[in-house]
Amino acid sequence: MSDSEEYIPLSERLQQDVWHDNFVPKYSALASAKPSKLVLIGVWLIFAPMALLSLIPPVLWILSGATDEERAIVLILVFMLASVILYAQTKRYRIAKLHPDTEDEDTGP
Repeated sequence: MSDSEEYIPLSERLQQDVWHDNFVPKYSALASAKPSKLVLIGVWLIFAPMALLSLIPPVLWILSGATDEERAIVLILVFMLASVILYAQTKRYRIAKLHPDTEDEDTGP
């Protein structure tokens, strides 16, 4: 690091990037990719099986009477995360199809 660059403490970088939600729109591939059918198909191919396969073991554990509550909770949270990603990306694609003239505000030149 040169002397002319100002040092920014890690806590301030975390404050700027993570806690203010500036990290995901700037650096996430899903947030910066233009909404297209190819991106939507890729998202569904990755996250739909993850959502479904993470939901099957907790259901089987509950039905069999096993006491793996921690694993069931983690897998249900994974299911919820994958479902939210699928919903958000599908909604983003539908909005882009309905309004093709407007550009996504997250994407720059």
